[in-house]
Amino acid sequence: MKKKVIVFTSFLIVSTSAKATEISDQQLIHQQERQKALEAQLAPPPKDIRLSIPEKTVPSEFPVDTPCFPITRVVLEGTENFPHWLPLMRLAQQGENHCLGTQGINMLMTQIQNRLISHGYVTSRVLAPNQDLNSKTLKLVVIPGKIRHIRYTAESESYIQRVTTFPPREGKLLDLRDIEQGLENLQRFSTVQANMEIVPGEQPGESDIVLDWRQSRHWQLATYMDDSGSKSTGRYQGGLTLYLHNPLALSDLFYISGGRDIHSPSGRGNKNYTIHYSLPVGYWMAGITASNYDYNQTVAGPYHDSKYSGESKNLNFQLSRVLHRNASQKTSFNGEIYRRTSKSFIDDFEIDVQRRETAGWKLGLSHRHYIGSATLDAGVTYQQGTRWFGAQPAQEEILGEATALLKTTQFSAALSAPFTLFSQSFSYKTQYMRQISARQLTPQDQFSIGNPGLYADLTGNGH
Repeated sequence: MKKKVIVFTSFLIVSTSAKATEISDQQLIHQQERQKALEAQLAPPPKDIRLSIPEKTVPSEFPVDTPCFPITRVVLEGTENFPHWLPLMRLAQQGENHCLGTQGINMLMTQIQNRLISHGYVTSRVLAPNQDLNSKTLKLVVIPGKIRHIRYTAESESYIQRVTTFPPREGKLLDLRDIEQGLENLQRFSTVQANMEIVPGEQPGESDIVLDWRQSRHWQLATYMDDSGSKSTGRYQGGLTLYLHNPLALSDLFYISGGRDIHSPSGRGNKNYTIHYSLPVGYWMAGITASNYDYNQTVAGPYHDSKYSGESKNLNFQLSRVLHRNASQKTSFNGEIYRRTSKSFIDDFEIDVQRRETAGWKLGLSHRHYIGSATLDAGVTYQQGTRWFGAQPAQEEILGEATALLKTTQFSAALSAPFTLFSQSFSYKTQYMRQISARQLTPQDQFSIGNPGLYADLTGNGH
C-alpha cells in the first residue's frame, strides 16, 4: 500500500508542475504582448513634421539663347561650406560644352538651387557675379545661408531648454531638416504648441529663427479600459496613468501607470504597473522603462483546487537616432538592452525550476517613406540573448530543447493608404512580419502574430 501512495504522489507532483509550467508560459507570453501594446498606447503619438519649400520647375534641356556664349568650363565657388557628398559641382558641370545665354545660365543656377532646397538648405543662394563670358568660363557662387540668432517671441514661455532639444546652432548652416527635428522634439506632447519663423538677418545669407513655444499644462491624467486580458485572470482591464510633460524643461516625459482586472470572479485576477522616462537630445532619443505584472488564478482539480500565481518584472533601456531624413523619408537606428525576470507559484510555494532570469540586446533599423498620400514602413531588428545582469540559463537548456541565448532577426513591413469611395474616407492597411532564428527558442521568445487589442481612453485632464 505504501508503494502505491508514493507512485500516486509522484504522479500528482509531476502533473501539477507540468500544469504550472503551461499556465506560467501562457501568462508570460500573453503579458509580454499586452505590455508591448500598452507601452505603445501610453507613449505620445510620434510627431512627423515635414516642412517644404516648392522647387522651381526647370526644363530638361538647355534652351537655345540669342545671344549665347560657348562655355567650356564652369567654376562653382562656396561648395566648401556644404557636405562633400552634395553633388553641387557635378550639377554645375552640366553647363559645360554648351552655348549659354541668360536663360541657360538661369536654368543652371535653378538646378543647383533646387538641389540645395531638396537637402534643406533653403536660405542658401546661387549667384552669378559680373564676369566676361568671352573667356569661355562661367563662374557661379553659392552663398551659404547661415543662422545668425535663434530666439523666442515675447509671448513664448521660458520653461524649455533649447540646447538639447533644438539641433540648429547659431553660426551654422540653416538646414530645414534640423528645424523639423527640433520642432518634433519641442512639441512631443499634446499640451505643447511650437511654431517657427525664419526672418532675414542684416548680412547677406544670414537669417534668424524665431520660435514660439507654449505649454498649456505640465501634467495629464488618463484612464484606459480594454478587453485584452485573459479569461483565466480577468478579461477586462482598467488603469490610470499620470503623465508629467517636460518636468525638467528638456521636453522630457515621465509617466507612471497602474492597472488591474475589473470585476473578475473570486480566485482570479491580475495587476500591473509601468514607469517610463525619456528625453530627446538633438537627433537622439533615450529612454528607460520598468514594468511589473502579477497574476493569480484558481484551477479546479480532482482532489482539491490549486492556486496558481506568478509575477514578472521587465527593465528596458532604449536608445534611438534619426540617421537620415528629407521631405519624404526618414531612417532611424534603434537599440535596446533588457532584463526580464519571472517566478511561478503553486499555493504560494515558488516552483524553483520555473524561475526565469534573462537578458539581452536588440539593434534595428526602421525606415518610413511617404509615397503620395500612402505611408510605407519597413524595419529589421536583430536580437541576442546574453548572461548580463545575473541572467540564468533557461530550464529548457538542461534538456537541450531551447536556449535563452537566442539569436533572432525580425523583418517587418507595413503599408497604409487612405482612399475615398462613394464620398466616404477609408484607409487600407497591410502588414508583413517574419522572424528567423539560429537557435531553438523558449516559449517567451517565440514569434507571435498580432498584439492583444487595447482600447484606451487617453482624454486626460490636468491644469
